[in-house]
Amino acid sequence: MRKRKGREIHNLIPNVEPDDKNRKFPLHLVTNVNETMLVMQREIFGPILPIKTYQSIDEVVAEINAGERPLALYLFTNDKALQQKVIDQTRSGGVTINDVMVHVAQDDLPFGGIGNSGIGHYHGREGFERLSKMRPVMYQGSVSSLKLLYSPYSSIGKRMINYITNRKLGKYQ
Repeated sequence: MRKRKGREIHNLIPNVEPDDKNRKFPLHLVTNVNETMLVMQREIFGPILPIKTYQSIDEVVAEINAGERPLALYLFTNDKALQQKVIDQTRSGGVTINDVMVHVAQDDLPFGGIGNSGIGHYHGREGFERLSKMRPVMYQGSVSSLKLLYSPYSSIGKRMINYITNRKLGKYQ
């Protein structure tokens, strides 16, 4: 763990450091963050996850609603009432329950934000439909084969990723 400006940075992949040459960066959690820190002000498209603590879910809902609308909202709970409360009382782009980012890969769910995190297209019926933001909600089951693709990789996970990667590159066609 490293400390910088009061926040703590936790590398979640032991003995693996960022590798500029191969453009690899292990998953890091950042704790003790506050709204003045850059990591809390910019969109993050990488394996960095700021963690904020809270005393009540109402505090979380109020904070989400006080800021710009997030592109995505991720909630980890099996409490159905809590899931519905957060969905009903917040505004965001997509919502994924018990996972992150997999809503992007769902072809039948629209992807995009509202407000500063993005707007739809315009003109004709398509514009009306795109500007009338449908809010997708995806629930990840408690058993998911996707976990085989999460780091650290098992031998079957490595084989699956190699197969998928090589297939996309045309080696199996």
